[in-house]
Amino acid sequence: METVLKIDSLAFGGGAVGTLDSGKRCFVRGGVPGDVLKINVVSDRKKFAVGEIVEIQTPSPDRIKPACPYFGQCPGCSYLNIPYELELEWKQKQFERFLIHSRLAEPSVMGSPIGAPKRFGWRNKIRFTYRDGIRGYLAEDNRSLIEIADCQLARLDLRNLAMRTPIPPDGTGKVTFRSSREGARIITGENAQELLHEDVLGQEMAVPAGAFFQINKEGFDLLAGEFLNLISGLELDIFAELYCGSGTFSMLASGTNVKKILGIELDRLAVKTAAANLKGKGTCEKRFLCGDASAMFAHIRKEKPERVLLLVDPPRTGLAPDLCRKINQSGLRRMIYVSCGPDTLARDLRILETGDRPWHVVSTRLVDLFPSTAHFESITMLER
Repeated sequence: METVLKIDSLAFGGGAVGTLDSGKRCFVRGGVPGDVLKINVVSDRKKFAVGEIVEIQTPSPDRIKPACPYFGQCPGCSYLNIPYELELEWKQKQFERFLIHSRLAEPSVMGSPIGAPKRFGWRNKIRFTYRDGIRGYLAEDNRSLIEIADCQLARLDLRNLAMRTPIPPDGTGKVTFRSSREGARIITGENAQELLHEDVLGQEMAVPAGAFFQINKEGFDLLAGEFLNLISGLELDIFAELYCGSGTFSMLASGTNVKKILGIELDRLAVKTAAANLKGKGTCEKRFLCGDASAMFAHIRKEKPERVLLLVDPPRTGLAPDLCRKINQSGLRRMIYVSCGPDTLARDLRILETGDRPWHVVSTRLVDLFPSTAHFESITMLER
């Protein structure tokens, strides 16, 4: 069914939104607020519809020409058809909708967004799929392959290495390219445990080549600075970090007056690397444990809660409900939640605000570590 739709907003996930004549909201990829579009409604569901652009009848005054020739095909970027300032503005509105409109936080605790230092050339890791002599990224269906010659989000050394790497004529599989202080390289099963080196706010740290590290190093420096601002002046005995990876936040905390650091991480090599990264840093006691965050939370509950600061930095799936309940049942009074998914952050905050001693948000701020894409990071301080 074809119809005309005026776009009025951008939803989390990158889709543009307008209202059909029926009153139902319709999501369209590639639209810009202010556009008048002829669309084809491809899915009409109970609560919303999904459309595809047939024609841009009246372009929005905010619409710009995308800098990437693959925009609209490749699902990696969502906002290259608007200026970055407008992208950041809409991301802030999306973040506010998850937290303020849902009454999980008061407007007064919401800080202004921290924008990315640059819109392109920030990714230190990309993963291409190879199939039948073609190199590219998977489409939204996670099956179709879009042929990509170059990705402007990646660092220049990664782009050059990827373009120099021959495409096997009959090769099938995935190839990961990683950039660090050592330069660009291909990560394989054979070298995934080798240590690469990064620096965070001028402090050097090692990271296993195959392990997690923030893909926007320059953006992460801004997040790290916000973390240090949050803990500045706090009287802490213990800094406890769940999902600690190679110990980035613990390394930053070691430069404060904290007396003990306790990190928990599922990746055994990352745990070993975290301990090595913090060796000789500060005068505090340091302990890193390998295991599931929920199962190992008992080690944190053993500590006296009065001066413990808990930091959680989970994957995009957020915290397990069981872990949220354990945090609620603990005597902890202060926590920082670093999130790369505002939807799962909101879900977890709703659990954390229940019970006899509910947590409440005292500050929260968006940090855009993923410019041009639909994603962003945030850092939230909670107390009770």
